[in-house]
Formats: sequence, C-alpha cells, structure tokens
Amino acid sequence: GAAFKMAAQYIEDGKREEAAEAFLAFMTDFPNSQHIKKAHYNAANNFEIIGALERANGLFKDYIDRIESGTYEADDQAWPIYERIAHNYASALELDEAVRYFEMLYQRSGSAAKPYENAPAALYNAGFLRIGLGDNRGAAENLEKYAEENRDQLDAESAMWSAADQWKLVSTDEAKRFYERYLQSWGGTNPDHAIASYYELATIAEEAGDPRAPDAWARVLESYNEFAPGGQLGPLGVHYAAAAAFRPVAAAFAEFKQYEFTSDDNKNATLINEIKKPALYALETQCLELIKAFPDFDYSSAALYTLGASYLSFAKMLFEVPEPADMDEEMLDMYYEALDELRIPVEDKGKARLQAVLEKAEGAKRWSDWTTKTVDFLAQSFPSEFAREVPEIRGVGDSTLLPMAGPMSPVSAVAEPAGSGADQPTPPAAPADGSSVPEAPPADGGQAPQPGVWQ
Repeated sequence: GAAFKMAAQYIEDGKREEAAEAFLAFMTDFPNSQHIKKAHYNAANNFEIIGALERANGLFKDYIDRIESGTYEADDQAWPIYERIAHNYASALELDEAVRYFEMLYQRSGSAAKPYENAPAALYNAGFLRIGLGDNRGAAENLEKYAEENRDQLDAESAMWSAADQWKLVSTDEAKRFYERYLQSWGGTNPDHAIASYYELATIAEEAGDPRAPDAWARVLESYNEFAPGGQLGPLGVHYAAAAAFRPVAAAFAEFKQYEFTSDDNKNATLINEIKKPALYALETQCLELIKAFPDFDYSSAALYTLGASYLSFAKMLFEVPEPADMDEEMLDMYYEALDELRIPVEDKGKARLQAVLEKAEGAKRWSDWTTKTVDFLAQSFPSEFAREVPEIRGVGDSTLLPMAGPMSPVSAVAEPAGSGADQPTPPAAPADGSSVPEAPPADGGQAPQPGVWQ
C-alpha cells in the first residue's frame, strides 16, 4: 500500500532513520498486511545501518522468533539474521542463546528447499560453544553431526576427531563407542587418527580387564604396519604406535630388575650368566628394534633410557653378587679384579646409552619426561659427574608434540618402566660382550627418519 511505498521512499532519499520509523509504524498500523514481513526486516535493517543496534537486534530477534513460531516463512533473507544474532550473543558471552540461534539456523536450513551455505559452520560453532558451557555431550554430538552430515567440508574429519576429547569427558563407555563409530565410519581416512583410535580402545580394554586386550594392542601395531610403508603417517600416529610397542619393553625391564641372591654360589652364577645376561641382550634387541621402527622422539628416548638403565642395573647386580665361600684373601682379590673387568665396561656402556638420550635431546632441542629421568638416573648413579635437574631453571610443558585435535600424548596411559620416580631403577647396567653403543636416532635436523615396520 501507500504507507509501505512511502517508507521505501525514505530509503531512496537516504533518510534511514525516517525509513526505519515508517516501517515500524506500518507494522503497527497494518499487522495483517502481506508486506508485514518485509516491513519488519526493513525496519530492523535500517536501524542497524544508523547504529541503533539495540532496537535493530530486538527487531531481528522478534523476526526470527516469528519464523520459529511459523508466523513468517523461512527464506534466504533470514539466514544471515540467525547468524548475526548468534554472533552478537557469543560476543556478549551469552553462550546459551548463541548456541540456540546457531542450532536453529542449522535445523531450519536443513529443511529449506535451498540450504544456507553457512549452515554447517553454524552447527560447528554451536558445538564449540557447548564446550565453553561445559556441555561435553552436547558438544560431542554437534561435532559428530557436523562431520557426518557435511562430509564434503574440508575439516569434516578433524571435527569428527575433535569430538573424542568431549566423549572421554562424558564417560569411558561413551568414548569406547565413539572410537568404534569413528573407525567404522572414517576408517583410514586419517591414518594417525585410526591408530590413535585403536590405541585408545586397547587402553580401555586393558583397564577394564578385557581378555581381548592383547588382541587390541596387536591391532594398534598391525594398523601401523599397514600405513607406515606408504609414508601416510604423521607424528601422532607414530607416537601412538611407539607407545604401544614400548609396553612390552617396559614390562621386560620391570622383570629384569627383579632379582635376589642366595647363599648358594651356583645359583647366583646361574642367575647372572644364564638368566639376567641373556635377558639383558634380549632387552637390547627390543630397544634397538623400537628405535629403528619408530622415529618418535619420546619413545626412542624411552628405549635408550631403558637400555642404559638395564645395563647399569646389570652392573649393580655384578657389584652385589655375594663373595664366594671358601676363598682366601688372595683368591678374593683375584675374584674381585676379574669381576671388575666384567662390571666396569658394562657400567660404561650403560652410562653411554643414557648420555645418548641427552645428546638426542640437545640435537632435537626438545625435552621429555625421559630426558628428566635420564638426568636424575645419571645423577644418582654418578653423583660426582652429573647434577640433578633443577625444575626452576627449565619451564615445564605438557607435551613435546604439536597440539592436535584429539587425544593428547598417550604417554600417561602407558605403563612406565619400573624404576621411574620413587621406584627408580638401581644403577643401570650394560652387557659384557664388548658390543658397541647403539646410536641415537638422528636429530630432527636434516632428513627426517622414516617409519619402519614393527616386527
């Protein structure tokens, strides 16, 4: 009608405030007009243009509320309004309302003949804001929904994976179901995340006492062997696989450290020569294979530390062997001289292996818990040569890995070798075979080491 045309003329004349007031008056005077929806939008839009944001936001909110109630029909013109209101609420930290409008936008767009191109981003934003609200379940559900319903989005898989942390905060059972869904739906789309999923499932199975846990751990390494030859893995996948491979090494080291001498010289000799010495060589093989297969800073450091600690533990055993009975003083002198000829090279090799951990850290310009363990172990074993780390001097970080959208470093979920912390291994040991000290993997400079296949 004439009143609507008059309001529109104000826009043509550049009189935005008059136009806004005129459209507002039209809404009051002609509530049943077929032009009511356009008048409503124009009033809000012109108030926004002149900076009357409070009046504009109120009108836009009422505009959307009428769409939600069915009074107005949703159309392309409405989508940016949902967004605008949601962002305004988010900026004001009214997160509940921001989430509500983002989710309404996604739902409405989904039922429209022509979906809004930014609707997927609205759902993602809603998921992100639910994290801020402490609604872990709601955040996870939104992130999964975003990924599954918008697989053409470049960040769909990473959004799906980011739901993992939220499900873990809900419950272990929900996390387990998530990892199973992830593998079923996304498979090896992201090899790093596939390996991480298998790792988390194995951890959950072990903690629950599931008899299938060994098979679950084997699946972690099977997936690593599947992806590693093709060069598809990033540092996260290598890290998780290395963590899984280190578990039996840690267990073997814990067992190796357990011993008890008796008053029977023959039994003591058997313990050293037929039990502990072969076990030491087996540990060396395990550690070197792990270093070769997994170019991971943390767990190659862990393997070197374990190897050095094993050698020094063996040296300590040699030092503690009870002296044989029925030997005179001259024979005992000869006995201890021969024992030192065996023990001292072993001790030197253990020290060299631990120093290799420090050299690796220096070369890579990185630090880890294993570097700290190494410093403390060397200080305990050779107090005149090494000092303990002073925590105040060096800052402490949460991880040596780059932050990623998924479970953080699995180090805490892996059994540390016995001897860490208060239960630290006694002075580590090395074999008396004259073998050379294994070299640490190359530092991060130059050509990066490539993942190998784990046997």
